[in-house]
Amino acid sequence: MFRRADRADANRLGLFVVFGRPVVGVTREQNYQPVDDDTEHTGQKSQYGPEAAVAPPPARVDGDREREHPPDERDEDQHPGHADWFTPMAQKSSFDRTPPPPDHPVAEAKAPARRRWSMDVEPIVVLDHVAHGMSARNCAEALRERLPDTEVALAETRSEAVELVAGAPIVVGLHPNEAVLDAAADLRLFACGYAGVDHLPLDDFAERGVAVTNAAGVHAPGVTEQVFGWILEFARRLDRGRRQQERREWRRYQSYGEVNGSTVTVVGQGEIGTTITERANAFGAHTVAVRHSPEKGGPADEVHGYDAAPEVFADADYLALACPLTDETEGLIDSRAFEALSPEAVLVNVARGPVVDTDALVDVLRSGRIRGAALDVTDPEPLPEEHPLWTFGNVRITPHMAGHTPRYWERVAGILAGNVERARETGAYEGLENQVM
Repeated sequence: MFRRADRADANRLGLFVVFGRPVVGVTREQNYQPVDDDTEHTGQKSQYGPEAAVAPPPARVDGDREREHPPDERDEDQHPGHADWFTPMAQKSSFDRTPPPPDHPVAEAKAPARRRWSMDVEPIVVLDHVAHGMSARNCAEALRERLPDTEVALAETRSEAVELVAGAPIVVGLHPNEAVLDAAADLRLFACGYAGVDHLPLDDFAERGVAVTNAAGVHAPGVTEQVFGWILEFARRLDRGRRQQERREWRRYQSYGEVNGSTVTVVGQGEIGTTITERANAFGAHTVAVRHSPEKGGPADEVHGYDAAPEVFADADYLALACPLTDETEGLIDSRAFEALSPEAVLVNVARGPVVDTDALVDVLRSGRIRGAALDVTDPEPLPEEHPLWTFGNVRITPHMAGHTPRYWERVAGILAGNVERARETGAYEGLENQVM
């Protein structure tokens, strides 16, 4: 069982006792320092299949406490990794979570112990999953700061997760396995730390009346800043300045132009695409949005549907891709799209690699038919060392990291805290921020 140590000693030393072992914790008296598409609709396609899974190294042991290996993070904002604690269940249409009757011969042996919560308000269990190399411990700390009257427990191992979720109505994490969800008999809200929720057993959640929220928008500020870092580099030719600096060469050169007055076309108007569009407006650019549901409008000067492509790309100085990978968007930027683009255009992809036809991109770069490209995602991914995209001087590549932000878990906690406050006011888990069901 999870219990507080002697309250005076705990407050003085910052200790919690977990299953009888003293563990350094954070008390309420301390000042906590907290350390998506963002899509318009569901039906996203995974860029990676089961063959992309890599075997995790052996679990690290701290004393006698097993710590789980972090999941594969190559596609962490939408898709889970493959460690056994985090087994995805999207392929499972349904499974029985009905606990055995009390008189069943295995009921007593298999039923998880129920956590005795010390506060009257509904507690929160945080599954210690890893995103962008950062532990969900940061999420737990941010929740304690935002909801000081709420008991927040961090489940650091699979056995702790199974025990703590028994009796907990609110759980936050990335991709819990079947054992955890089976134990969560009283679950009423699962707050997913991903923007995509395809990997969750949504049908089973619906049958149990469990509300589900996602983390759409968590990545938007960081991804947008990376997009404009690249756009400004191409506009102001900062790469030229860097090369001259390395040669210690003081020789003036001309910039390419300004973002002000240029045309920035953004494909996708989820949280990320919308934020890119808003920033482009702030720079004084003419903005064009291409989205699945143009009737929804948005902050762009022009809004079009995907059926307007590729003709709508003709005036783009910067074409930024921030859409989900679906049947509609796979291969959207193909040879026809590149023919429509101006030779002065720059392609920026922070969506998914397969949105762009890689062979067509290589062809136009070799022939000089576009000004350049900036890619945080590629197809294939990871990009092989021998791939020609590495060889172009007018291509910028980062390893699918644009979504990284040290404020990741803080923002996830912010969404959940607001929803907890709303649920307490209304008495229902309805009308929540980022609620998907």
